[in-house]
Order: sequence, then C-alpha cells, then structure tokens
Amino acid sequence: MSTIFSTFSDRDSDITQIAAVSDEKEFSIYIVPDKEIDTEAERITNLKKEDGCLYYKGKRVDEAVDGETGVQEFIKFLSGLDRPVLVAHNCKSFDAKVFINQCNKYDTFPQFQRVCDGFADTLPFMRKFVEPEKSIIVDFNGKTRKRHTLSHLVNTVLGDDEFEGHNALEDSKALKSLVQKVSHEKLLLPDYSFTIGYIYDYLRYQRTCRENIGSYWPLREARIISDTAAQRLASSGLNVGLLNVVHRSGGFIELYNLFRVRDRYNQIRVGKTREIAKNISDYFENKHRLHLGRVRLTEMDL
Repeated sequence: MSTIFSTFSDRDSDITQIAAVSDEKEFSIYIVPDKEIDTEAERITNLKKEDGCLYYKGKRVDEAVDGETGVQEFIKFLSGLDRPVLVAHNCKSFDAKVFINQCNKYDTFPQFQRVCDGFADTLPFMRKFVEPEKSIIVDFNGKTRKRHTLSHLVNTVLGDDEFEGHNALEDSKALKSLVQKVSHEKLLLPDYSFTIGYIYDYLRYQRTCRENIGSYWPLREARIISDTAAQRLASSGLNVGLLNVVHRSGGFIELYNLFRVRDRYNQIRVGKTREIAKNISDYFENKHRLHLGRVRLTEMDL
C-alpha cells in the first residue's frame, strides 16, 4: 500500500511525502517541494514549507530531502521488492499521475518502469464491496449521502474513531488493514488495476490537449467553433497551425476529410464535421484576404 502527499490537489503538484508498506517492509520519506504548499494541502497533510525547509505540525523535518532524491529513494525501495503493484486510495485519479509526473520531471521514469508492475485503486473497490451502511453520512442539510474517503472508512469499517489521516505512512498502514478487512483477494480483479503505461499515455495526451487548446482561442472568441469542438480537435492532436497548413494545401475539402478521420474507437474527430470544416475554412479565407489587402496597401504607400 502506498500514499503520496503533495503541494496541491492537482496532478502537476510537487510531492511532500511518499510512504509505502508491504508485508515485511515500510518506507517513508519527506520531501521539500520546489513549489509552495497551498492552504488546503497544509490543512490535510499538516506540512508547511517555510524559508526552504519543511515543517510537520510546526516542527522542522530535518531529514526532508529534495524532490529528485525522494523519488530515487522510493524507486530504490521498490527495487528491493518483487515488482510490486502500488495500491493506493484514489490513485488512478491522483497518486499515480502525481508520481509519474515527478518521474518525468527527474528523468526517472525508465527506472520506475523496471521495478514496478503497475497500480491498483482501492476507491472503486471500496465503493463496490463496503457495506452501504458503512459509507453513509448525514450532511449539514440533513440529507444522507455516501462517503468513501480513507479516514471515513477506517472510522466505520475498522472501528477506529480516532484515525484522521494526515500522515502518508499511517495512511498506508490503515489502507492495508482496511483492504485486508474487506478482502484483498478482490483487488486482483482487473477492474481496479492498471498499467504504468496507461498513466504515462494519459498524461502525454493531457499535455497534448493543453498545448493544442490554446491555439483555438481566436476561433472560439470569434465563435467560429464551440468550446466543445475545440476540445475535440485539440484532443485528437490537431492545432490551428496544422489546420492552416492543411487548408492551404486543399481548402475546405482537405479540412473536411481530415475531420472525418476516425480514431481507434471508430469515432470521427468532431461532430457536425461539414459545418465546422466550412466555418474554419471561411475563417482562413477571410484572414488570407485581409493579409493580401494589407500587402497591397503597403505596396501603394511605397
């Protein structure tokens, strides 16, 4: 079982603590992040960065290391195990992505791949197998809803009312006990496990989307295409610069054919293909005419 604490609640956060427990070994390391720790992360983890030092519950953590050392030490710990699967609560959405982002940052992804066999997420596992009454809470409005946070499940399933979390090592130990209580054999089901490559590819896909989506701002602002269409085009690997090149080579028809290309799920890149291709084609034609007009005015001035 493993737990990662970070500076923010997003996947691009720096790590502040990594911890893991196996049947026979334990690992925990504190990390001084490059980024500042936001208020919410401070509240959850009790970790604070001040004057380049890390503090836990107000006490300086003298053994805290830099990010690269922390990641390398964790990989070294994993190398002493037999290609483990890292199990964490909500790790498909958070822990796995944060750690692989850090591996990419410090060029340690190949080493990590060699020593780890993948991930498993206990959150959907608990949602399916924990008795409904153990996950029910009553909110401030008197309405009942389900909660599957680690601290709540430890309180209700394990009967540990004093457990609050806030320490990665203690969270890892608690998660191990919780999974064993519910029946850890079910974790072998593929529904809760995923590969390192899956997360790596997802993060690369997200980076591509972020890089491409900005190029569509002029078209979105001019209402040439919708935000949804821009997102679909960006996520398919297309940016406005590439569309302009395609348009110059073949106009509307080439754009239309490009948008009709189907992905591996047999879906076209964007809906309303002809309409969107026509709108973008007209946009490029208008830009081209404006450019020619400016060139002619300049020549007349000369």
